[in-house]
Amino acid sequence: MKRILIKKCDYENISKIVENDKAVGRAKNGTKVCWYSLFICLFNKYHKADSSELFVVSGKAEMRRKGHEDILTLQYALTSRSIFDYHKMLTHVSYIGYFSRIKLIIMACRLKKNKEIPFGYFLDYILWREFFSIYKADQIWGYGHYDRLTTQIALLSVQFGKKYCMRQHGLLSNNMKLPHKIPVNRIIAFDENEVEKFKNQIILNSNCEYQTEYVSSVDFQYTEKSGKRIGIIDTPIEEMTELIRLVEKYCFNAEYIVMLHPLSKIRKNFLNRERMKLVEGKKKEMNFDVIFSGPSTLAYDYIRAGYDNPIIVYELKDFKVLSDLQETHENVKVCYTLSEFEKNCQQIVSSINIT
Repeated sequence: MKRILIKKCDYENISKIVENDKAVGRAKNGTKVCWYSLFICLFNKYHKADSSELFVVSGKAEMRRKGHEDILTLQYALTSRSIFDYHKMLTHVSYIGYFSRIKLIIMACRLKKNKEIPFGYFLDYILWREFFSIYKADQIWGYGHYDRLTTQIALLSVQFGKKYCMRQHGLLSNNMKLPHKIPVNRIIAFDENEVEKFKNQIILNSNCEYQTEYVSSVDFQYTEKSGKRIGIIDTPIEEMTELIRLVEKYCFNAEYIVMLHPLSKIRKNFLNRERMKLVEGKKKEMNFDVIFSGPSTLAYDYIRAGYDNPIIVYELKDFKVLSDLQETHENVKVCYTLSEFEKNCQQIVSSINIT
């Protein structure tokens, strides 16, 4: 490995990456990222670069999404439950020789200067920078919108003359305020409304190409039911447990199906109810009398699939991800407070005669 000079622009990039991460409310994961980086440096198998295009997927949820099957997939973060999978899977470290990996770790220890930047983030940037200098791919895809990894890949793509393309994986907030917008060559968005959000809030360059295509990652099924059935879409927000309590308060004589989020904050013993069924994975039920949801893109998936029964959504005021749906779909009601959500629970349940 040739000696890599960390330039002024690299320190500027890292600062932008961390500032964006803070702005979108991400928890500091520097320690976790550090241990992950050290682990794959020591354990991940070396591969030779052999493709002109690749798709970066981050985490298990993105691995389940559609749209990357026909492109070489590069995995990041925790994408498998088996530790042995991390030896053979393709990562950004796979194309760096073992000796070079050790040298990069030592270099990161020597060159980190800013105390505000976690060492794990700095090391991760150094490893990705080396990947970009080695890998011959001229086009890189990703599902991220504005997180740390997305900002990092976008900035490095510009620095190394590669094209970064983005496929939308979830609805965007109407109130996103990024300190640093992101350079992207091409975006595949859900619809024209989402395109406008990208243009106004996220994308830096005016020459970005936009196209619309909606590909659901959900497999909907319709099963017969003997009584009333209620769907609850879980999201990793602190209020989720209280939302379920409010639904239970007014819905006595019904079957509950809770669609768990991969990062759910609900304790499993809380959901251990006689009438409550927990669902994980791609398959989702379509035959509900009403759906109650946190701020989840899954509610949008239901609408796009043709679901026309009531959907009651609890939305976060600071982000307003689903607020537009209330204007375009009569069956959607968006609530911004728990009291408003409770009021709509009572009204909907009475109107469809569940109690």
